[in-house]
Amino acid sequence: MPVKIVEWLIIIIISIPIFLLLTIGFSAARVFLAISIYVSFISTYIIPPLKKKNFKKFIGKSIWWYFSPILVVLVYFPVSILIYLQGYGYGLYNSNDVVLILLNYIPTISATILMLILFVLTIKNFTFETNEEARDWFLNIQNEMKNLNYLPFKSHEYLRKYEQIKDMI
Repeated sequence: MPVKIVEWLIIIIISIPIFLLLTIGFSAARVFLAISIYVSFISTYIIPPLKKKNFKKFIGKSIWWYFSPILVVLVYFPVSILIYLQGYGYGLYNSNDVVLILLNYIPTISATILMLILFVLTIKNFTFETNEEARDWFLNIQNEMKNLNYLPFKSHEYLRKYEQIKDMI
């Protein structure tokens, strides 16, 4: 995308909520921002598949994991509209309705988990034969990251350990 288009999009996304806030009120600005976030999130999932050759090479068999967070968000969209129509804001701080609170937070948490699974699957092509092999590999990476955390930053030991972790991945 050319830089001028991105600049204009940023100006529009900043100025419209300010205009709505000053003319109509806070709730209209909040709804516009929520819709613009949904549209930007959905567009980031639509644009990469348009370049099919590179996309298929990068994603491979993880295509379902790629689209699963967007499905969660699409399910959450009507829930968020329901929440706003009932007069609650983001967070549901004044609500005592347990089902509504669960509907508000579970899609976000599940989308995050699905995205993390996608990132792990696309970063490394795993070929584990058993669950124990996978468990051992992940525990080893976890321990190495913990060890890296306790080394002095940018020291010789730190850089050696960092390269060792990069080779494992």
